[in-house]
Amino acid sequence: MSRNAMQRRAGSPSERRTVPDMRGVLREGFLGGLLAAALIAAAHLVHDVAIGEPLRTPAILGALLFDGLDAAHRAPVTGLRVLQFAIVHVLTWLTLGGLTAYLVSLVESFPKLWHLVFGVVFFAWASLLYLAGAFSVPGLPPLHLWLGVLLGAATLVVFLARRHPAILRRLDRVTITETTKRDLAMALDREYASRALYRELLRAIPEDATATRLARAAETRVDAMLRLLALLDIPAAEAPPPAEPVAAGAAAEVCRSAVRLEEEKIALYDHFLVSVDEPGVHALLLDLAAEAQDQLLPELRACLAGQRGRETAIEFSAG
Repeated sequence: MSRNAMQRRAGSPSERRTVPDMRGVLREGFLGGLLAAALIAAAHLVHDVAIGEPLRTPAILGALLFDGLDAAHRAPVTGLRVLQFAIVHVLTWLTLGGLTAYLVSLVESFPKLWHLVFGVVFFAWASLLYLAGAFSVPGLPPLHLWLGVLLGAATLVVFLARRHPAILRRLDRVTITETTKRDLAMALDREYASRALYRELLRAIPEDATATRLARAAETRVDAMLRLLALLDIPAAEAPPPAEPVAAGAAAEVCRSAVRLEEEKIALYDHFLVSVDEPGVHALLLDLAAEAQDQLLPELRACLAGQRGRETAIEFSAG
């Protein structure tokens, strides 16, 4: 992978998106939800026209939502009730579409989560089916409402499946290879080492804003690695014991060591990225390498230059 390609992905792991493009995901989900809502409304209209009472279904459901069950039993067809239900109907399916699209994208990034996502989606649709049949309203048989919900669900599933044809193939690659596990273990070890160095730096220059930012970034990076390992059911090694406190005036040497370590990690992650196949692992390693290249190294080099300047000033004044 080229360095330019990596630099275009600048951003810290704390800001990395589990979903590649949240706006695109929501746009796709809203479009699918809107399509599902339109087809359900069309099916209800066909049913109502067939029994000689156009718009009866949305009018009754609107009365049920806004006036209660008793009013729904004798609700006339009014434009207000139809409009009220139409608004709720569209908003409901837009929400379901956005949520389902987000979950699909989550499975694309972390295939091992498919069973959790399936459970959430199943619960959502089962709840809708229950609500659709929970109220007995004359002239509005539960089967009519159930079929509408099933039509909407099928529409959304087919729409998203056509937009994400590779998702089933990715589910076949849930197993993490031993090589990837070994790479992740090595990456975690390097992140532990960085965190230890940044903690040393913060102890050496506790009031320094750069040292504080670096220490926080190191904590975030370790947390991101641990979360990923937990998602993939990979045991994480314990962090090594804290290092001995650094001697006074050793900040420049700590900065120098941290620069070398970040350069080593960038090269290491570049090497890993060539062979890593799992999308979530690839995304995190890419973000870690980009953050090290674009944010950590420049700050470390500036910190090192500042510490060298202080050392030179001290030596000059002592002489």
